[in-house]
Amino acid sequence: MKALVPWIRLILQHRNRVLVGALLMALTILAGTALLALSGWFITASAVTGLLLASGVSAYLDVYVPGSGIRAFALTRTLARYGERLYNHDTVLRLLADIRGRLFSTLGHTEPAALKATHSSVWLSRLTRDVDALDSLYLRLIAPPIVAVLATALVLGAMAFTLPVTALTLGLGFVLLLTLSAVLPAWIGRQSAENLVEMESALRQQSIDYLSGLPELQAARQSHIKADALMRTQDQLQKQQRQQIATVSVVESLQSALLGALVLLTLLSSLLAWQQGTLSGPVATMWTLAIVALGEAYTSLPKAFSEFGKTRLSAQQLNSLDQLPQRHSSTTPDLQTTLRTLSLQQVQPAHPGHPPLAQVTVELRKNQTLVITGDSGSGKSSLASLLGADRTPVSGQVLINAVPLAAKSSADWRRQISWLTQETVLFSATVMDNLRVAKPSATERELWHVLAQVNLEERFEHTRDGLNTWIGQTGLALSGGEQRRLTLARTLLRQAQLYILDEPFRGVDAATGHLILPRIEQALSTKTVIWIAHENSVLPRANQKTHLAMQT
Repeated sequence: MKALVPWIRLILQHRNRVLVGALLMALTILAGTALLALSGWFITASAVTGLLLASGVSAYLDVYVPGSGIRAFALTRTLARYGERLYNHDTVLRLLADIRGRLFSTLGHTEPAALKATHSSVWLSRLTRDVDALDSLYLRLIAPPIVAVLATALVLGAMAFTLPVTALTLGLGFVLLLTLSAVLPAWIGRQSAENLVEMESALRQQSIDYLSGLPELQAARQSHIKADALMRTQDQLQKQQRQQIATVSVVESLQSALLGALVLLTLLSSLLAWQQGTLSGPVATMWTLAIVALGEAYTSLPKAFSEFGKTRLSAQQLNSLDQLPQRHSSTTPDLQTTLRTLSLQQVQPAHPGHPPLAQVTVELRKNQTLVITGDSGSGKSSLASLLGADRTPVSGQVLINAVPLAAKSSADWRRQISWLTQETVLFSATVMDNLRVAKPSATERELWHVLAQVNLEERFEHTRDGLNTWIGQTGLALSGGEQRRLTLARTLLRQAQLYILDEPFRGVDAATGHLILPRIEQALSTKTVIWIAHENSVLPRANQKTHLAMQT
């Protein structure tokens, strides 16, 4: 329960909505109970009155008051149910928005290196399954048992005026029913639910790895092996799900048996009181059907609480995000003024778990160009991550104007750089929208100018929508080379003091690369630039060059 406390506090920030929602749920249960009880009383009273009249006994029954009551309770139950569903689901959506807001706030203040150290499937689970699991916290785990207890207390409290001993006995029985419906499935299903979470995570990770590597697996004729492993994991997951369903079914059967016993106890006690003349026949029927109707408040609990372990584990995993290293604040005055020097002093561009790399020592002055080359795995992109404050070096340090980069605020530093990462990232939007990510205030003239620098001006000039051309999901409407040049244009558009271009011509043919290289050199002639490339075919003139190699 300790893991759920932060999220319960978050729910209680909407305490007024939570209270109204719980009252609507209680009103629905009580209206349904009153409807069934009053209907039973009315039918029984009508039958008894008819028998008396048939036997020649003078009898009288007011049909208007109970008839009106039945219609009122039926209408109340219908409206309360509709209002409860509408209101509570709106409340849950608001709660999920708060939960996601808190989650993204936590991730936004987390060091990028810590985020990258976790598999993408894990983040997918956190953002989807774990958040959705907390969806059930209020609507299925907190409010229903409270409403069930409240409705039971009101019904048994009213019964105590006519059948005090029976009401007390039923109270003990309903305590046992609540334990059977909530505590027992939560305790039995705890390990099963946690196993389900682990298996779902494993299946999700294997599925993502399989789909992302499918072309390579097919080329190596190994896709069927991975597919078989994926199916085995799915079979294990389904087996665990069947076991959980079987557990819930057994608990629901015991619940039905106990509820039936309580109904039978009420019926026998009521008939005994009727026989003794202390209770009328219609009232005996009314109390029996009232206990039957109360069962509605308990029927949904076993399935909900069988997943309590999943909700608790999801809360623990989301709580663990608070332990991730946070982006540090600047411990020295911000050096936003001018980038004068950038020094790498015996920097090892890698991180734990990777092969050791040669240390890099180089100093770059304002408006100079540095070219970094190296074979695959030599640490070029890792070095770019160090310069972008995405991770810290294993050894050595990066100095900005003779001040360690580690002493600066990473957010402040990123505002001074424009970084083209090795991965091409485009959004499902227009060309204009993708470019204005770098400079929201950019005019159309500036956008066409930067497109001309990467030889994309004619590509969109001849389209019907021009800058408003939709490029599709992740830029699928463009070729690989066009996607790369569009991200390069976005990097050039951003006003920065340092430009880091990691494989700027990846996927671009050599002829196009040679065509746009002079334009980029001209655009960045008064800027400090670091070019990173796999080989030397298309590279600018540089003040300094360094080659990275694996340490031997």
